[in-house]
Order: sequence, then C-alpha cells, then structure tokens
Amino acid sequence: KHADERGRQRQTDHRPLAPGGRAAGDPFFLPLLGRHQVENLELVLSALARIKVGDERITWEKIGDGLANVYVPARCELISQHPEIMVDCAHNPDSCLALRDVLKDIFKKKAIFVFGVARDKKVEEMLKILSDVGSSFVFTQARHPRALNREILASYGEKLNIKFTTEKSVGQAIKTALAQQKREIVVITGSFYVVGEGMNSLGYRPAGILS
Repeated sequence: KHADERGRQRQTDHRPLAPGGRAAGDPFFLPLLGRHQVENLELVLSALARIKVGDERITWEKIGDGLANVYVPARCELISQHPEIMVDCAHNPDSCLALRDVLKDIFKKKAIFVFGVARDKKVEEMLKILSDVGSSFVFTQARHPRALNREILASYGEKLNIKFTTEKSVGQAIKTALAQQKREIVVITGSFYVVGEGMNSLGYRPAGILS
C-alpha cells in the first residue's frame, strides 16, 4: 500500500506559527517530514512577512493553503506502509544528518538501508552518520556511469564494522532488504539515481509526475 499519510500526520508536531497577521496559536500544516523542513519554512515565512506588506493579494490564508499542498518527492517520503518503505535522496553528509534525525526523532526505529552513491561523494562520513540508526545496509549501485562500485562500498563497510550485504542491482537490493525486515523500516537512499531505480522497481510513481 503506497501512502504518506503517516508522515503527513506526524509532521503536525512541528508546525510553526506565522509571524503576524494570523491568529496566535493558529499553526500552518506542512506535509513534509523533518525539523530541517520546519527551519526552511521559518525562513520562508520571515521573507513572506516582508514581501506581503502593502500587497493585498498575499494573505496568510493563501499561504497556508499553499503550504498544506506542498509535495517534495523522495525527501523522507514514506511510499509504503505495509511493508514500511521510505525513499530519500540524501547524497551528502548534511542530508544524511537530516534523514538520521527523521528516523530517530519521528519514526523512532532502526532502518535497513538500501544504499548506493556516486563516486565523488563523502561515502565514509555518510555511512558513519547513517549507521547510527541503521541495523544493516544492502550496498548496491545504480545503472549510471558515476555510480560507485558496490565492492568499494563493501570495503567501507568492513572498515567501519557495519553489518552489510551487497547486491548487483537496486531492485534486488530492495528484495534482500525486505527479506531481512522485521521491525525496521527499509530506507532507499544515497543518490537520486538509486532512489529513482528503487521507485521504478517498486512500481511507485510520485504524485504529479506525468507519464
């Protein structure tokens, strides 16, 4: 079952208030997961508070309506509840930190990571961050010339003493992760290419994407 309802509901714990022009205690609803998204929104609201001065076309009501319909594909996106699968295009240490915090603070559970990266990324730093919330990794590589070979990923796993297996394709890596899954959430991450192949293999098409 494809769904992001769980994510939409949980994010309401972090809804910020609009600065002025909106009743106190009347929060916005942002259907995105993560404290980092709230921090981004606070900057947007501060800018809008200045832009809207003297422009009657911009109202907090319209802003609230727009925010309630925000959709960012593959950013901490829960694409299946049974089994529980998330996709996130984290491809550098900062985005891995954001993903880690979502898993730790919102889902409060360990992850089995289907993980592949491009050759020019800070792989060791990314793995150190994710291993904090990872029960295991399935290393793989996308069908892209810049993809880092899965055997090189395995060498990082051995160096960091991470529990891992390797699979030639993203689709097979997902099957392996699901076979290992107990109470963990399966998270497909590391690169846009890995996430894209993962969604295709699962038959998941983000909302708003034309055929």
